[in-house]
Amino acid sequence: MFSATGIVDYPDRQFNHIPLQAGCEAVGPRRLVGMATGTKAMQGKHAIWLLWLLVLLSYAVPYTLLRDVHAWYGSFLFWTLVGLLVIAVNVVMTRRF
Repeated sequence: MFSATGIVDYPDRQFNHIPLQAGCEAVGPRRLVGMATGTKAMQGKHAIWLLWLLVLLSYAVPYTLLRDVHAWYGSFLFWTLVGLLVIAVNVVMTRRF
């Protein structure tokens, strides 16, 4: 069914040559699975921007808004919560990896 060039070959059908993209597999005539959709790619881009925003907030907030808080619920708690958010964002980003 598959040739060495990644072209699907259906000998009994009229559409003998359907080029496949990387990461795709043919499941029937003219039906491919495994292709990335635009919404999934956009979710990945949003997750990366959210990750960078969290990194920037990790520097900005403790040295500006929490400067005068000298207790455990100051910068330490903020960095702990941001760390958990970063882990959650990384899990979402690498869920399909």
